[in-house]
Amino acid sequence: MSCEIQVAPSEPVAIGLASRNKSEETTTQRLAEQVFDYVVAKITEGKYAPSDKLSQRELAKELVVSRVPVREAMEMLEQNGWIERFPRRGTFISSFTRGDIDDLYQIREVFEAEAVRFLARNITEEQLAELQAVVDRLVTASKENDTRAYAAADTEFHRLLVYLVGNERMYKLYESALLQTRCFLSVGALRVAYVWEENIEQQETIGHKCLFDAIAARDPERAVRLLRDHLQVGRDFARLTQAIPRQSSRES
Repeated sequence: MSCEIQVAPSEPVAIGLASRNKSEETTTQRLAEQVFDYVVAKITEGKYAPSDKLSQRELAKELVVSRVPVREAMEMLEQNGWIERFPRRGTFISSFTRGDIDDLYQIREVFEAEAVRFLARNITEEQLAELQAVVDRLVTASKENDTRAYAAADTEFHRLLVYLVGNERMYKLYESALLQTRCFLSVGALRVAYVWEENIEQQETIGHKCLFDAIAARDPERAVRLLRDHLQVGRDFARLTQAIPRQSSRES
């Protein structure tokens, strides 16, 4: 089943060759970004697992686009650490080592610590309501033992922490690290549900709630301390999921 990417048609205007070439470049870039977003979504949803082989030809066919935007998307994916390309072997979804996990969580801690410190001093009532709604989703998902919903709400909670600061450049730098940690957390959680024990979910939910309460209480130092403890739980869980053996696409 194909998943055709739609491009809004431009209004008919008389353009020269240079303008036409520029328009074609813009369209290709837009398609490449959409292919990039599509692959990232598949990875973070667990549809593409670490070490899975990725075919440019099959991807172009699935999305009903030419190989050009797919090739550009592959370059973007590689630059952002989502895929690995090997001569004569092909393209694979990136795997994560313990060192990668530690690096990504260190990056997240830098951005999120600054974010919660800022929010504890400057957050509005409207922004607090946004965060509260996500905390409620986390609690509901935990009670219903819905791992997918829990993972999605957890990602949204942390995304909001940095997004609500209002610094677009900061957010864009942070977003890739967040999604990559969500990649191996989601894949790990879905691959081995028995690891995601009830006491871990309860600790995580309490961690989100306590962090929210510290921000709402305008206590920046407590918020930063809780944030670091909370991320340590996530780092430990990520290490645990990576330690569990599974079959690699490269071996099949």
